[in-house]
This record gives sequence, C-alpha cells and structure tokens, in this order.
Amino acid sequence: MKLDWVDKLSKVVEVKGGISSGDVNTKVEVYPATYEEFAEVVRLCAEEKLKAYVHGFNAHHIGKNVFADVGISTLRLNKVIEISEEDLYVKVQAGASFRELKEELKAHSLTVPFNYGGSVGGFASTNLPSVFTSLGYPKDWLLGAIVVTGLGEVVKSGSTTTKFSSGYKIWKVLSGSLGWLGAYAELNVRLLPYFEYHFEEVKDHERAFKDRALGVIGVKVGGEVKKFAVKKGDGEKLEIPEVFDFSILTIRGKEFEEIEGVNADFCVAYYGLGIVRCLGGTPPKGKKLVKERGCEGDCFNANYTSLKLLKKSLDPEGVFFDVI
Repeated sequence: MKLDWVDKLSKVVEVKGGISSGDVNTKVEVYPATYEEFAEVVRLCAEEKLKAYVHGFNAHHIGKNVFADVGISTLRLNKVIEISEEDLYVKVQAGASFRELKEELKAHSLTVPFNYGGSVGGFASTNLPSVFTSLGYPKDWLLGAIVVTGLGEVVKSGSTTTKFSSGYKIWKVLSGSLGWLGAYAELNVRLLPYFEYHFEEVKDHERAFKDRALGVIGVKVGGEVKKFAVKKGDGEKLEIPEVFDFSILTIRGKEFEEIEGVNADFCVAYYGLGIVRCLGGTPPKGKKLVKERGCEGDCFNANYTSLKLLKKSLDPEGVFFDVI
C-alpha cells in the first residue's frame, strides 16, 4: 500500500527505511539537518495523524516497546556549538555523541560529570542516575534548551547561567519524559573542571557521603552487596552496565535497604538519589517500580494529572509516541 505521507515527508527531509530493533519499530526514519526541518516533520505528523518517536543512537530505549510511523533521528544535529571555559557551559546539539562531547571537553580541561553512551539529547531526556550521586541528576545540570513541541513549534527556553528564574522552564520539564512531551534540538549544559575518579570500597556509606565523596553506590552481585565511595583521583574503576531491566524508586537515603531484598542478577543502589536499578531476576511486588525494558504498558506508574496537563499543552495531537 502506498503511503502518501512518505512522499510529503520526502519533500521536507531525508527519508530512509524504518528500523526494527525489538524495542523500537518504525515504518520510516527521517533525518532533519535543521531545527526548521525537525519542526516541519512534527507538523506534518500532526496533520497526518502519525505517531513519531525521536531518538539518537537508539541504544538506551526505556519504557514501552515502540511501534511508530515515523522515527525522527537527531544524528544530523550533532554540532558542538560553543564551549565556554570562563562561564563553564557547553552549547551542543541533541544528536551529538555524549562520549565524543566529553572527549572534546577534556581537551579544554572540562567535563559533564556523568557517564552515558548515547546522544546528548538522550542523556537529557532519560535523566538517568550517575555514580556521582552527590551531583544529582542530569536535569540539575541543564541550563536551557531549544525544543520542538508536538505542535511543531521551535521554542528557546532558559539561558547559559544558573541565575535564570523567569518564564516556563520547559527544558527541565522535558528531562526524564523520554521524548513523550517534546524533543530536544539543542542544549546548554553546565560544566565542571575535568577530574579523574576512582572507586573505594567502604563499610559506612553514610559517613562516606558526609565526607563529600563524589558519590556512593551499592553493587549487588550473587546476593552480596558491596558499598563504594566515588572519589577524585585516578585509581580502580567499576564497570557499571548502561542498560537495566527495572528500577525501584524509594525514599532518598533508603536505597541500601531496598537493594538487600531484591532478587536480581545485578543491582546498583544510587545513594541519595532514591533509585535502585537491576538486571535480571524478578521485580519485587509492592514497590514503586519502573519497568525499563520489555514493558507492554503502565511502565512507570505515572498516571498523574500534572503529566496529562503537560501533554495536552505541549503535544495536544499526541504526535510523540507514549513510552510511559
């Protein structure tokens, strides 16, 4: 069957065949090279009642399996626009590789204090925890962004400083929404001077945190939990997976109590961030869970009125695929 909307898309943007990766399935893939092309694709999707899924390298999908008409790849939007050594920020497009960005920043003796294997847009939209638990979540390091809404509007929000206080902080709202509310096209990210780090096993995780470690984590393998402080300076590193099967959300400071009772192959407790992420095993009952992979629906227990209001405001036609 001929898909007339594909012809319309091809007049706006580069179009290729869809992808089928298990987690993510699309009929076609498009590759906008400008913010205007990005917005035009979204407007066309709204007009044609198409579902769109925005992604970078498609390496860290979280949530419901995707079956979308249009996959919008950000990989053509991959430029590092500005690095400010004086004001400690980077302005970068969403499709840039996060690892390559960190390498470029290292040449300037700067860093974003997170580890992530996908795109910069994925780093922001997934808002995943880091071993540097004392430094918060990615959303805490976002200063501003250019975003594309479900209406096909290009909206600039925020600034390049932490003193921004007026207006609607749409760049913060999108962080953690996995592209369901809108899509990042460009981001302003706060930086730190570059540092090496290592892991030291500890007995008293609370003391390690109070002593201002960069982070404190618990690692559970084969039923045994070991606690580690992340400290500045070169030394031993731990290999932490980038993809997990489920997460347990808990009260901040209670992460080690949660990890003890989990039946899983491998778990990491991020002390102070209120989350434990696990691979394999069985998700515990009676807990607030995030089903990160292989989920068919209600993956986040996030049927909140505030989310529905935001969706209605930013994407009233429901263009962006619901992964939640």
